[in-house]
Amino acid sequence: MLRHVEAAALEKNIGSLMLQVNKRNTVSISIYRKVGFQVRAEAIFDIGNGYIMDDYVMEKTITNRGQTPVSTIYLSAQ
Repeated sequence: MLRHVEAAALEKNIGSLMLQVNKRNTVSISIYRKVGFQVRAEAIFDIGNGYIMDDYVMEKTITNRGQTPVSTIYLSAQ
């Protein structure tokens, strides 16, 4: 699925992909790192009723044969 999203983003001249993943989701984090994502920031949100979202924001820069990318696409991940 990530390859498909990356290919579609490149067609639209999008230069990076971003996603948010729970810090305890080590399996997903490992997979995202293997395909080129890096932790860009930490995101901590109080979502109510005593629940806290404690996530990483991860980003992957993509390029399309010399074209200058113009935007970023944000992927939602759990």
